[in-house]
Amino acid sequence: MLLALVRADYEKEHGAVPNAGAMLQLVIGDQAFAWLRPLSTLLVELDDKDLVPDAVAARAAVERLMSSGNAFSAHYLAVLQSTPSIAAEHAEVMRIVNGLPRPLPRASA
Repeated sequence: MLLALVRADYEKEHGAVPNAGAMLQLVIGDQAFAWLRPLSTLLVELDDKDLVPDAVAARAAVERLMSSGNAFSAHYLAVLQSTPSIAAEHAEVMRIVNGLPRPLPRASA
């Protein structure tokens, strides 16, 4: 749904994207889609047990992406505030993430 929203905005300015191949090229290389790349990277990482070996690491990776101060979060926050359907999906994802275990606190030295 998020990609469809960005695509619709892109098409308003540049015209229709003719096919799936052209869309893939835009997602990979066009600046309008650049802010989505950290999310795409996270999804790939979550699917690779070598990169994200367990639920604790998955939770940490999602929380890192959603934290303020990165290229993704600023755009994403604006979308959440303006698009109720994406905000509802976000709430469901965060409900699941919040159910994952947290890292154990580090012992103080």
